[in-house]
Amino acid sequence: MSLGYDPDEGTIPVSPWTAAFLAERDVSIRVPINSVIQPGVSITRACFAHNQFEERRAAKCLSNLLAIGYRRFVLDIFWDPGRQIWALCPAQIPDSASNEDDDNSIVLIPPSTEATLQSATFAAHIERDLFNALPTPPVMSGNWLDAIFARQESSTPFTSKNTISTTEERTSISSSSITERTTSTPITVISASPIPFPPSTGQQIIEVGPYRCTSTIDLHFLVSIFSDYLQKTATTIQAELNFLTINVHAAISFSNASETDASSGSSLPTPDQLLSAHLRSNLSSFLYTPNMLREDRANLNASWFDVVTDRRPDSSYFSTSLAENDIFTTLDGWPSESFIEFDEYARLIAGFGTIDPQMSDYNLSGDADTIFPSEYTMSVHNVSLSKEGNVERGCIFDEFEKSVSSVNSSWAVSSRFASSDSDFFHASISNLTSCGISPLLNTTIANHTADEDFLPYQSFAYATIWSWLPGEPRNMSTESNESNPDDNSLFRCATAHASLNGRWRVSDCTKKHHAACRVGNEPYIWTIAKGRSSYSSSAETCPGNSTFAVPRTPLENRYLLKAIKEHADGEEDDSIVWINMNSLDVQDCWVSGVNTTCPYVLNEQDERSRTVIVPTVAAVVVFVIAALTVFVKCAANRQNSKRRRKRVREGWEYEGVPS
Repeated sequence: MSLGYDPDEGTIPVSPWTAAFLAERDVSIRVPINSVIQPGVSITRACFAHNQFEERRAAKCLSNLLAIGYRRFVLDIFWDPGRQIWALCPAQIPDSASNEDDDNSIVLIPPSTEATLQSATFAAHIERDLFNALPTPPVMSGNWLDAIFARQESSTPFTSKNTISTTEERTSISSSSITERTTSTPITVISASPIPFPPSTGQQIIEVGPYRCTSTIDLHFLVSIFSDYLQKTATTIQAELNFLTINVHAAISFSNASETDASSGSSLPTPDQLLSAHLRSNLSSFLYTPNMLREDRANLNASWFDVVTDRRPDSSYFSTSLAENDIFTTLDGWPSESFIEFDEYARLIAGFGTIDPQMSDYNLSGDADTIFPSEYTMSVHNVSLSKEGNVERGCIFDEFEKSVSSVNSSWAVSSRFASSDSDFFHASISNLTSCGISPLLNTTIANHTADEDFLPYQSFAYATIWSWLPGEPRNMSTESNESNPDDNSLFRCATAHASLNGRWRVSDCTKKHHAACRVGNEPYIWTIAKGRSSYSSSAETCPGNSTFAVPRTPLENRYLLKAIKEHADGEEDDSIVWINMNSLDVQDCWVSGVNTTCPYVLNEQDERSRTVIVPTVAAVVVFVIAALTVFVKCAANRQNSKRRRKRVREGWEYEGVPS
């Protein structure tokens, strides 16, 4: 059975969500990746909540999550020493279980069980209500705003009787989500004929304790889904950076589901069975690895600082040192998404999460060049929330601290939000995001997996949008203006509104507002221009040592909101400011810069030449290098080339990174 990336219809975002997601990616594309917010999800919680581990459903579930917009995935993987494979099933499966001719196979699933896995009609939860309502421009009432966005007026911690949780959060998201993993239910081994499951695929499903698994749902299967997704979405518009956090477990014994055997010696993975070997088998061209990071950090002159400005990581987010031979280095810096995708041609970063004590002898050093260490690319942040979804403790935003070194949001994630059946579920996600923390979904919403009903998972991902107001950016050309239809063409510029918690709206470019100005090159220091102007003249109104700018992260937007409130001082007209975002060149193509043109395709002719997929470009570059190598060898002896693929400096530019 060959399964690939194949999401359900309706999972891929449509307008205005497409424009909102793309605008957020583009404004943050030069920010180091450790400071960029990404929605995350536990694959176990979202796909295997019913303890059913079967490829067809898992492929659909993972495809839906990828299409919806999740970028961080937490994977629980289990080493099955008997079969010597990495499996998604938490239990060991004896070899005899997959043998159709073996009378002792433990295949126990009757056809009637299929019905228990079907999705019931989803109740009228807020997830679906929000999904159906948000594409329409919202009615701007105070009650509506309070329902969608619980406002954060102060970040000062305090104790409240309405606090949802004050317990310390785990340092990682682990397999505690597999609630029945330590069950004492004995495994029944009987004489039974293998029953195909599901009927459409002819697969057998095997019952081991509380788990129902196919024998082939393993790491290779999951890697193939990711590989297919990365290939099918490798255009400059669709390309996104993805993160995979791997929790390593020992599969429970099939002889006693209450026991987990410790793996040691010959039962451990061999070098060619290491996790890194599996990732490299199908994903090597997409991986950004620890080895690449080390080499980049050791010589910034030849890495991050050696690319065009549009793809250069913003050095204001990390410290640098000047070494011998005028070479810049960094100990804490991370590359930007623009550098990783368009210079390294990579789109996936893998890191370890938790490792079971039973797997303590696993050869981590063998994976060190490919997989980042535990807590290196994900740091669980302790937060507590009020009943209304406000972040009462743990918000990274600090109105009294504005330096990057003091406001440390590096890799911060949290899985604490209001209950999914609460009216404040989405508000808590939005508030967590505005605090500079990536929300990580570590629960099964309404007891439905993402293959059964993707809508609640979609609404969760949409709630992490920190920039545009829900329903924005509107395409004004599709809305009628009976008094003057030509006025619609003027709604191509973006404003930030203090009354909407700093959210952005599409506005008439000719209106006069104050401008948002970034001071120096400081991400969190903003000032508001004194004079009002139209959008096109906003840059001229910013005071000295500041520039007309757009927030690039939720924290930057939060600090801008603070500056707007201080400037407005209660005046409604002063609570709306221009930010440096417009679609003046092409409708729905939002870029930063008054005179910036849209970098994306405009017609079919351009599509053939401009939406060049990243791996294809990399292949062309490798081919050219190979040809040049032949000529060089024929001419004379030369030095070997550097480890990095030669970057195209001139003549070939990648589309998709607005200035």
